[in-house]
Amino acid sequence: MTSQRQNQPLSESQILLDIEKFTQEIISCGLYSEQLTYFKYLLEQFDLIYDIDLFYCDYLQAFIKLKLILDGIRYSPFQPIGSDDQTADNYDFVLSLTPEQLQELLQQAQLCKSSIYTDIQQFHLQEVDNAKSLAEYLTKLFKHYSRILVVRVDLKYTKEAQTDINIKQFYQHFEKMRNRISNQDTCFENLHGYAWAMEQGTENGGYHVHLLLIYSADKHRKGSYLAQQVGEKWIELTNQQGTYYNLHNRAYINQLIMQGNEIGIGTLSREVEGDLEKLLTVGLYLTKETKESQRLRVKTTKGMQTFGHGKFEIDSRRGIKKG
Repeated sequence: MTSQRQNQPLSESQILLDIEKFTQEIISCGLYSEQLTYFKYLLEQFDLIYDIDLFYCDYLQAFIKLKLILDGIRYSPFQPIGSDDQTADNYDFVLSLTPEQLQELLQQAQLCKSSIYTDIQQFHLQEVDNAKSLAEYLTKLFKHYSRILVVRVDLKYTKEAQTDINIKQFYQHFEKMRNRISNQDTCFENLHGYAWAMEQGTENGGYHVHLLLIYSADKHRKGSYLAQQVGEKWIELTNQQGTYYNLHNRAYINQLIMQGNEIGIGTLSREVEGDLEKLLTVGLYLTKETKESQRLRVKTTKGMQTFGHGKFEIDSRRGIKKG
């Protein structure tokens, strides 16, 4: 970790990703004195964002365990080791940890391996359940309507806003969006169905949502326009902190075609062979097991919903009655 990176303001999301990577490394390879400067830096960064009311996942739980041990030293009135100022409320003493103390911290971190494995396995099992549920839902929608318009848009935050956005704000912003989807007003009129997944990017370190919307193809024709309208609604609801990616971008679609991929967005028909498979391909991207690296590392509660889709059996759907 360079001093240049350490001097840059980081988002909550990026701090958590950096901590996860560090914790993975020490559990696998050990904790040594050469890592203490970076360890101290991560402790300081995490101290700025740590919220006891939030639920932190797998590797973050292990890091918190180490933090609590070190906080016992930090706030000890006796503080046997540390900087020249024994009353300093900081992590400077971490730089003076002995090999024996490092070994003890490492052992405590490695004791978390079983729970970390269990948490990640639970994520994969949940993704399997989500995929099954979503496939059933999309198949019912596809077979019920003669034609549908499939729209995909990714909702995220501007680079400038990412350092100010935490999981609570992210959840609140998308909760407003879900309410608009449920009300089916403005850009969500004539909506037959929807699905969404809240994630945490590894490349940009930002919170984002993959959103799938299924409209009436009899009422709407241009998926690109609808995706743009949905994206603009997100910007409005986030007070200009949000941005979006329109997957109906012609350059992006041409790239997919050149790669030999099926295009599952736009107008699809139940009379066209292969269109159901296209819909399932674009929809099930939201629940791919291989997206472990994009799972949320922190939640507002342990049971916070990070994936969802609409219900098929609703009274307002023509020809359908709730069973």
